Amino acid sequence: MMDTLRKNSRFVALIAIVIILVVVNFMLYQQSQAAGEEKETLEKSKSAAMVSLTAARDQYDVVKLRQEDAALGSMQFPTQHPVVDLAVFIADGGPRLQVNIVEVGPFTSASETLAGKAYPAYQSKIRASSGSLSNLIGLLKYLEGGYFSSLKIKDVAFSGGPGGWEATFTVVIISQN
Repeated sequence: MMDTLRKNSRFVALIAIVIILVVVNFMLYQQSQAAGEEKETLEKSKSAAMVSLTAARDQYDVVKLRQEDAALGSMQFPTQHPVVDLAVFIADGGPRLQVNIVEVGPFTSASETLAGKAYPAYQSKIRASSGSLSNLIGLLKYLEGGYFSSLKIKDVAFSGGPGGWEATFTVVIISQN
């Protein structure tokens, strides 16, 4: 057997080289597959980052922010307490949204702090009822998004169930003086 191997040493060396080349080729193929998957992952991450960057540019666009700031600066911030107008506004909202305004408490003086500065305010406790919770929520949206830009709602509490809902909340209106 040794004689046969000696006679065919070139053939054995050729087979060993072919086996080594096949193993190296297989290893390179696996590495290229892993690199392809990594490239695909990186391309997805790049596209996600580009979308996020575009959104961030829109969000922090200086010109757009200045325009929004100018629009906010021109908002109606009353110079005095429009208590009567506010009471009428609240009373009008009830029938529009199918809400019964049960009680509007007296408007009392208060103070609210905005951006570290104290402003005079009036506040009133309100109790409203409706057959639907969504109507009561609609009333709160109506009040906050309505005519008075310095109006805010706090201390909201809901109670009730299938037969009807009741909400109690405090309406605060802030003025400059």
